[in-house]
Amino acid sequence: MPNDVLDAPGQQTDAVGATKKPKRGHYMMKKQPTSDLVADLTWAELYARNIRQDLKLLSPAVKKIETGHKVTESAALLRRQLENANRTTSELRKMTGVAPRRPD
Repeated sequence: MPNDVLDAPGQQTDAVGATKKPKRGHYMMKKQPTSDLVADLTWAELYARNIRQDLKLLSPAVKKIETGHKVTESAALLRRQLENANRTTSELRKMTGVAPRRPD
């Protein structure tokens, strides 16, 4: 790469000026506007708040009734989805440098 020149992040040209493709795995991600990121997090917070309220109502209600197989499967699916969401928020904390939560 002695005659190669780095023009823009991830883009190289040779001495003649022909653009070379970046090597595999060296692609720059497009930056998402901060307003889009804040909007996504705001929606996530709203969904989480609604889920929390629903769970407060559902937990005591299912103790009083007989539940079927479908309800049990739905609850297990919800738990798996929330585990994944918890992992995602943990990854976001690491990416943004936010300190981990202290256990309650």
